[in-house]
Amino acid sequence: MRAIVVSILLGFASLTAYPQSKLAGAGKASKVGGTTVNQKKSTSPKSSESAKTVPVKNTPIKKDGDSKYESSAYMEITGVKFGNTDDDGHIIDKYGAKLYASEVKYLKPQLSYNGLASGEKEITVYVKIIQEDGSLKKGSNSPEGYTYKQELTVKSGSNQTALLLGWGRNSGGSFSPGQYGFEIWYKDKMIFQDGIRLYSGSTPLVSNNILKINRIAFGSEDADDNINIKMGETLYEGEVKYLIGNMYYEGLYSNDQKVTLYMRIFFPSGALSSGTDSPIGFSYKREVTIKPGSNVYKITGWGNKNGTTYKEGKHKYEIWLDGEKIYETTFDVKKKEGAASYLTVDSKTAVSTSFAASGGNETFYVKTDATSWETWGVPSWCEIKSKTSTSFTLSCKPNTGAARSDWMKVKAGGKEVKIDIKQSAGNYASTGSDEINKHDYIDLGLPSGTKWATCNVGASSSEEAGNLYAWGEVIPKKLFSVANYFDSSYTKYTLKTNDSIIGTENDVACTEWGKEWCVPTKAQVDELIKNCKWKESTRNGRNGVLGTGPNGRTIFFPATGYGNENDIWYTDKEGEYFCGELCNPDYHNHNGYHSSVIPDARNSKRAYRYGFSNNGTRLVSGCGPRYYGRAIRPVKI
Repeated sequence: MRAIVVSILLGFASLTAYPQSKLAGAGKASKVGGTTVNQKKSTSPKSSESAKTVPVKNTPIKKDGDSKYESSAYMEITGVKFGNTDDDGHIIDKYGAKLYASEVKYLKPQLSYNGLASGEKEITVYVKIIQEDGSLKKGSNSPEGYTYKQELTVKSGSNQTALLLGWGRNSGGSFSPGQYGFEIWYKDKMIFQDGIRLYSGSTPLVSNNILKINRIAFGSEDADDNINIKMGETLYEGEVKYLIGNMYYEGLYSNDQKVTLYMRIFFPSGALSSGTDSPIGFSYKREVTIKPGSNVYKITGWGNKNGTTYKEGKHKYEIWLDGEKIYETTFDVKKKEGAASYLTVDSKTAVSTSFAASGGNETFYVKTDATSWETWGVPSWCEIKSKTSTSFTLSCKPNTGAARSDWMKVKAGGKEVKIDIKQSAGNYASTGSDEINKHDYIDLGLPSGTKWATCNVGASSSEEAGNLYAWGEVIPKKLFSVANYFDSSYTKYTLKTNDSIIGTENDVACTEWGKEWCVPTKAQVDELIKNCKWKESTRNGRNGVLGTGPNGRTIFFPATGYGNENDIWYTDKEGEYFCGELCNPDYHNHNGYHSSVIPDARNSKRAYRYGFSNNGTRLVSGCGPRYYGRAIRPVKI
């Protein structure tokens, strides 16, 4: 998460009062990163100045021993320093720094005082910011005769500090160069007075004797350090992940110099890009070895993996060394034609809906600034009707089977909204249970009529992984090796004598669920894969793949992981399942396998398996070591 600076900024409307908000984001481990920035829209013209009213607590002051300090607001103010912040509270120029009028966004005072009372006191102070011509800085919500008012907790004791509200606008332009008066009033009495000069121009570029930066060519890379926008190419909104740059410079020393460069990135709104690890007043820093002569240094990335940090518009980029600005430039982020800056369905970025078993219709409303949008991945048991430029109607058929779920997406200009769809179970015999053990199955309408179990052995629901078993074993384990495999000599089951465990004492589906169930054959698995439509899916938080059969009914295979002699691996990413037969290299194509696989298979050390890998969208079949631990999805005999 980005760093959160807790304070409140007050200003015009655009001198509008802004509470400090959260600026979410962080970079990947090797890239300190400012991520998503919730930027406020451009503000209204200066002529419509106003300020939000800050609520005042009417806390009565007891007439006690501290009452003698009441007239001075229970404090002795010893000084004030002014800083420059944006409307998210990020410090741009530290308190007490030289401030340039053109760069000031919110002028924020920091008071130093000695607390005179014996305990904390809640008071309300009134602030005046007075321009050179004697006029008062004010907005539409300013109290009569003052710029703003603020509740303040006065603490007891010496050397206390307090931050007052900032005054200005995030885009800047609230202040002109000159001398400003600053006054604090309490109960119609001025208790402190000071001033501040805001200078003309901007923070000057300062030469140094270490390096001279000639130019920077910007690009982008993803979270895995793969460049997705080459240096110097056009930067597009949504495609800039982590902003990188080639810094072309002249090293002025005759030997290597190690320095720390501090970078600032300002968004088009004027806000400073900042994250949890950002140095105060900067976006990020980099330790750099400056080499003699002409060189190029790659400035590593700043942003986020989703590409939401950089919005359309001109961004300002600065490099500082030893407290001095040594380089500044700008870069433009453009919006691709047809690209979307927003997309919502029913004013949401994620939607879920439910249908009764009888089916029905539901209309969804789409909002986007893209030139067009589309629906994608509509379940086989639903269809789109009555599509307009701003809405569509989803019509789902009656359900004749078990409760089912699926999802679809609305896509527009590089953005998408997922719609989760559920439907209640019907009252028809599309599913059933075996007569003895009551394990559920589903008829997908496969050519052979094979009915598949709805969950794995050891699971009580379709999204549970269940147990992992070595091929031919009926007891689950935590570690799987040749040494603890029941047929470690590979002699009980061989390609020459007996190549199948189906229906035997080594068929865990049969031993655990009863004689009406067995481990599937490879032919049954291949039929399932070929005749179903597959896609990546999630059910109750479990990743997996969803197959839709010829009759529209669905079957879900969850991620299970697999086990070997070291551990159980990828339980949330991969699905691994066994068939009931040994792998025969004469009938199974082993192209692409390691050279040791075919000899192992010929020696009966491998069995047919099926499943899906990380980010897989469908089941695939293959073969694997028998001693590995994999899940079992039974079929009904």
